Amino acid sequence: MTAEQAFEMLGNQVGEIVLIAVRNELEAQGHKMDGNLSKSIQYEVKAEATKVLIEYSFLEYGMVLNYGVTPDRIPYRQGSGAKSSKFIDGLIKFAQKKLGKSGKEAEGVAFAIAKKMKAEGMPTKGSRAMGNKLNWIGIGLENANPKVVETINKVFGEVINGIMIQSFAEISKSNSKNLKVNIK
Repeated sequence: MTAEQAFEMLGNQVGEIVLIAVRNELEAQGHKMDGNLSKSIQYEVKAEATKVLIEYSFLEYGMVLNYGVTPDRIPYRQGSGAKSSKFIDGLIKFAQKKLGKSGKEAEGVAFAIAKKMKAEGMPTKGSRAMGNKLNWIGIGLENANPKVVETINKVFGEVINGIMIQSFAEISKSNSKNLKVNIK
């Protein structure tokens, strides 16, 4: 196995560990309505002979859920007279899917949530009282860390063992008393 192959294998194993951990934390924080954000989380491994890079991507609103929104950034102005609002439409969908409301009741709940968010930001104090609602990425990474370290140690242990076995085999073939290790 070449170093690049080892880094690629390591990247895929670590990528999967982190993927599962951040998805689990996202759900643990209650950020699951239709599952689209969780399903959108993907990673790509870019391995070279001396390093591996794991790049993650997901739907843009995942960052909003991770960091929250200050009140001044909430896109709502009471009494604006606007005919439509994507923000209010999203809150209506939330009221329908997550809270089981419909029609005018869902609309009323959406406006109440928007008003509360405009005063407190997102997540609201009431939402935070039900548990942590921020930093799903960081907490997921922290949760993955022990298994990531274990995986790195295991993969590099296997690589080192392979190098040593290959080197000893080469010594035996050549009947040499000199040890030359060639890492590819």
